[in-house]
Amino acid sequence: MGVILESAAEINDGGKYELDWAELAYFLHTDLGDIEAVADALESIGRTAGGVVRSGAHVSFSLTDRPNGRRVIVGVSKGG
Repeated sequence: MGVILESAAEINDGGKYELDWAELAYFLHTDLGDIEAVADALESIGRTAGGVVRSGAHVSFSLTDRPNGRRVIVGVSKGG
C-alpha cells in the first residue's frame, strides 16, 4: 500500500495513483500475478477503486521530507 500512497501523494489529485504493476513485480523480484492479486485484494476490501485511494476520501496525501533524510507520507484531513 505504501507505493500506492506515495504515487497518490506525488500526483496530489484526490487520491489518484498510477503504477506499472509489471515494473513493480520486476523491482520486487516476484510474479506479476502476485502483485495483481494484492492490487485486486486492496480493491475488493475498498482501499482502492479504479486507480484511486479510497481508504479516506476526506484525506489528502502529501510527501514530507524529514530532517533525517527520510520522506514520509502525511495524510491531511479536509474536514470531512
